[in-house]
Amino acid sequence: MRKICLITLAFALLGCLARPATAQTANATLSGVVRDPSGAPVPHAKVTATQIDTGQVRMATAGDTGDYTIPNLPIGNYKVTAVVSGFKTTVVPSVTLQVNQTASLDLKMELGAVSEQVSVSEQLPLLATQTSSVGQVVENRSIESLALNGRQFWNLVALVPGASYTPGGEGTRTGGSSVRASVVNVQINGTGFIYNGWLLDGTDITEYEQGGTNIQPNVDALAEFKVLSANMPAEYGRTPNIVSVITKSGTNQFHGTLFEFLRNDDLDARNFFAKSKNALKRNQFGGVIGGPIIKNKLFFFSDLESTRQRQGIVFNDTLPTDAMRTGNFSGQKTIIDPQTARPFAGNVIPTNRISQQAGFFLNYLPTQQQGTFNAPQSLTFYKADMKVDYQATQADHVMARYSITDNLEDDPNQFPGLGTQPLHSRAQNVALTWTHILSPKWLNEARFGYYRDYFLFGAVLPGTNFLQEAGITGFEQTQLSPSFPLITLAGYSGFNGSGSNSLPKANRIRTWT
Repeated sequence: MRKICLITLAFALLGCLARPATAQTANATLSGVVRDPSGAPVPHAKVTATQIDTGQVRMATAGDTGDYTIPNLPIGNYKVTAVVSGFKTTVVPSVTLQVNQTASLDLKMELGAVSEQVSVSEQLPLLATQTSSVGQVVENRSIESLALNGRQFWNLVALVPGASYTPGGEGTRTGGSSVRASVVNVQINGTGFIYNGWLLDGTDITEYEQGGTNIQPNVDALAEFKVLSANMPAEYGRTPNIVSVITKSGTNQFHGTLFEFLRNDDLDARNFFAKSKNALKRNQFGGVIGGPIIKNKLFFFSDLESTRQRQGIVFNDTLPTDAMRTGNFSGQKTIIDPQTARPFAGNVIPTNRISQQAGFFLNYLPTQQQGTFNAPQSLTFYKADMKVDYQATQADHVMARYSITDNLEDDPNQFPGLGTQPLHSRAQNVALTWTHILSPKWLNEARFGYYRDYFLFGAVLPGTNFLQEAGITGFEQTQLSPSFPLITLAGYSGFNGSGSNSLPKANRIRTWT
């Protein structure tokens, strides 16, 4: 009985794998009806879609009612032909398919010999008549041509109706904000950024704890992306919004670019709250290259980008007066002696009542004259992608991609005596896809994705046990390594030292379909 159940389950799984493709794919589907001059359907016509840039061919045979479907087509430009006995060959020279698109293209045949051709030079826009999902594609031309401060593609999500983003990660925020996944602060239709899902070549790269994603490819490596915001199919059911991104693939021609972008403070004005103009030096440089390894069979595409930025940050600390530092609170709120429950005489705390611990850390507290200053922040980003496409046979296509983003941030402290705090994040994504065409109507796609993201906190003034020197006990087992502690001062700027929870943060997401 157990053996029979296992066999039944195996056939059930095989049936699930062999059903028409409805998986979470980033590719396009082309379908329509083949008709004769009177509008009647033409059965059994052979419809071929040839990708112009790679020469890869996909075919389908129209059914008894003239309908055809070619699923899972990589995005790009295609030449579509229809052939059937008794009719001229119909050719549509160029049809552009976009990410996640379900396109409808009806083909009209004319009576005549197959050796004759009818070229359709004008075609109606491809209508998405087979899906109710609401979304908009941002094309490659917009990605590469529009000015982007920081060259982050997700800024372009704001081109979609109902979407906006809060600028961040451009050197104006500290505490790791520039190197965390939450820097991708995009809101769609009023929902928070944590409710957005991010797909890269069909694999999940969403940071579910903080929102956003730390995999942010070079804009020159992106083909296009689509924002899905309503009525999405069930396969996108984890978040109410999805941003589906497609990276470029190699073609039968070698293509490459080199670039460098420079931004500095030469034309900047002084910040109103700063004593001097903030320094700004940003260099972004890199390149992309793609082409054939084996023509019409094996292609590669690779990119690399580095960003190095040094920018001044303005600090305006809220600090006690010089008199308050000595215990003199004259003219301030009445200070109550905790031992007598009476006010201190003259509202002045005697020197012998100021604790050793407070006196120790007072040396690291700047005066009001020292509390307004500029300090440089350092950001260094590296990102790279490597993608390989292999058309093993006419029925088998394999795609493999590896992406990495490595970020370093060195933050100045709001108290000059505490120096800087180093922060480090790294995200990696591996995507593997195998598509096998079982028949003109049946297709199987197997996909594996792995996304890993971690964040490391650096220590403030590491190597010195400040708690021990100050005479504070009770933290011997909780402090990971000796460094300056985090101290909060009610109503005033606090000591931004090493936090008690500065443990490495990691997120690992595994997806497979």
